[in-house]
Amino acid sequence: SHGAGKWRSAPGVIWEAVNEAWDCTSNMGPCDGWHTRGEGQQGGQPTVLNKAYIVRGEETIEIKEPHIPQQLKGGDVFIAKAGGGGGVGRPDERDPEAVRMDVKNGLVSIEMARDVYKVSIDPETLEIYANATQKMRAEARR
Repeated sequence: SHGAGKWRSAPGVIWEAVNEAWDCTSNMGPCDGWHTRGEGQQGGQPTVLNKAYIVRGEETIEIKEPHIPQQLKGGDVFIAKAGGGGGVGRPDERDPEAVRMDVKNGLVSIEMARDVYKVSIDPETLEIYANATQKMRAEARR
């Protein structure tokens, strides 16, 4: 949920609230970033748009617009996913070791490391494949 870049942004947040009581009306949710997202700068990527859902038993209801009262029933779970900020600088200029640490810490997937940051990482050992990384980055700059 972060904007990728040489300096990636902070990741967004996911929060959940359970209606443990009776039926009610709620106006919760991420407000900003619903229709516009944090833009990246100097080649950095934007963040993702915010989303919100109500989970009612087996049903997941996507909330289409913010600031509209939502009818909640007892036991409903309200989930809000808010994106982080936009990245700064081209993602393929991020230090490969920083990308590896992001993978290790669960902020970046192996696929995102490869496809966005152009860093090739062994999924088992988290070793950086330097030659493959250099090749991908050279191709990205063409």
